[in-house]
Amino acid sequence: MNIMIAGAGTVGYSLAQTLSRKHNIIVVDKRIQTLNRLEESIDILTLHGNIDDPKTFQALHIDALDLFIAVTDSDEANLLSTLIIDDVIKVKKKIIRLKNSYFSKSTVLKKLNIDDLL
Repeated sequence: MNIMIAGAGTVGYSLAQTLSRKHNIIVVDKRIQTLNRLEESIDILTLHGNIDDPKTFQALHIDALDLFIAVTDSDEANLLSTLIIDDVIKVKKKIIRLKNSYFSKSTVLKKLNIDDLL
């Protein structure tokens, strides 16, 4: 499976480490030092950029992903990235982390075609 993880913090690192054993992983983050540490310890592809900027995803020159996981510390960035990724890359399934419990009860997730929450 081809999986993109947006956010290279503790959650993103842990997901990348676990999923990279059986899948192709791309991790996107705006912190270059964090991405460098990831590349040194895990066999993955990293992409330096902002997940709320379409140019970041366009730089990959890929047509499709099996899974997009957004796990930054920002609910807004995670939500917005699901809209942007849909415009740039065909994604079969989207999972995001949200801290605000409002979203789990609202129709926002359905409207954004988000499959699950972390």
